[in-house]
Amino acid sequence: MPKNDKRAYTTFYITEALEADLKEITERTGVPRAKIYDRAFRDIIGKAAPQVSEKVKNRKKTDPEYIARSVFKGCYVDRELHAKMKELAAQNDCNLACLIYQALIDWMARYKAIVSGLI
Repeated sequence: MPKNDKRAYTTFYITEALEADLKEITERTGVPRAKIYDRAFRDIIGKAAPQVSEKVKNRKKTDPEYIARSVFKGCYVDRELHAKMKELAAQNDCNLACLIYQALIDWMARYKAIVSGLI
C-alpha cells in the first residue's frame, strides 16, 4: 500500500451466520460488501453513546455466552474513520475486531428491521 494512501487495512472475524446474511444482502441488492462495511462503521461512530455488548467482548471460549467467530475478513477503511474506531474500541475496553463485529451486527439488525417493515 502506498504511503500516501488514505486507507488502512484491517482484519476481523465474524460468525458464519453473519457471513451468510452479508452474502445474501450483496447478492440481493448488488451493494458491494465494502460499502456495507463502511456504512456499518460510520453508523457506530455516529451513535451518541455506542456500546459493545459484553457477549461480543467475551474472549473465554469455555464460557457458554462466548460467540464463536470463525470467518476471517479484511477490508480497507478510511484512516480517519479507522482512528476513530480504534479510539471507540479503547473506550469500550475491547479491541478493534470486537467493535467491527458489533458494528456489523447492529447494522444487520437495523437492515433486517427495515426490510421486514418494522422501521
